[in-house]
Amino acid sequence: MAKPKTTSKAKKTTEKVIEIPEMDIRPLNLRLVGASPLMCHAWNPKAKEMMLAKQMGKAVPKKPPKDPIADFHGARYRLPDGRDGFKACGVKRAMVDACSFVANLTKVAMKGSVFINDAFGTGGSGSEELLPIATGDGKQWYGTDIEPEAVEHLVRVGSKGPGTGTADLRYRPEYANWSIPIRVTYMANMLTEAQVVQLLMRAGFSIGLGEDRPQLKGGGLGRFTVIGDDPTKHPRIKKRLTNSKAPPIRQAA
Repeated sequence: MAKPKTTSKAKKTTEKVIEIPEMDIRPLNLRLVGASPLMCHAWNPKAKEMMLAKQMGKAVPKKPPKDPIADFHGARYRLPDGRDGFKACGVKRAMVDACSFVANLTKVAMKGSVFINDAFGTGGSGSEELLPIATGDGKQWYGTDIEPEAVEHLVRVGSKGPGTGTADLRYRPEYANWSIPIRVTYMANMLTEAQVVQLLMRAGFSIGLGEDRPQLKGGGLGRFTVIGDDPTKHPRIKKRLTNSKAPPIRQAA
């Protein structure tokens, strides 16, 4: 009796090769030039101290009377040497949010492809790193001859809709003629230099920086354009702000 023929098929195995290209990291010096006033609102150090004391169960002193000038100065971001600044992470967030206006560019990819730092490395580090605010004419990079205006705003605390919440007055610094020098470190495998600049331009037009920016309820402050810049061409001016004068307070429209 003949035996049935048997055939054996060899199993083909395919190995997947994962290629990770070498990173191409490049620096780019730029300057953000204000197209509309910039308004900052830093946490007042005294308010933070009172909040921490309350959370730790310590006795919290009675809230002192409102001091508009002290509130104005407390809302300013300050570099270690006293210059006015703005958070570097705020510029990066604007770039990330601007991805919503660009096809085929995700926010996740942008978060790991671009980093914003102070070109001189004088503004601290990490999430608290500050970028120096300079004059908007581009003549000073390291100078401190820009002084903000104190602006009074009527706000609603705890508001859940129009006309709700407790009315309060807030005093914030506003920079009318400003620029911010930055150093962008980007992954050239993901973005070209021109794309980095264009994304920042989108951020300056549609997102903005600081309080009352376009991203927040369609405000108009904190908008900017982008130009190239070279920190080596600007002198390091050692002038420091004294804050000895109480600025006049302007009521917001």
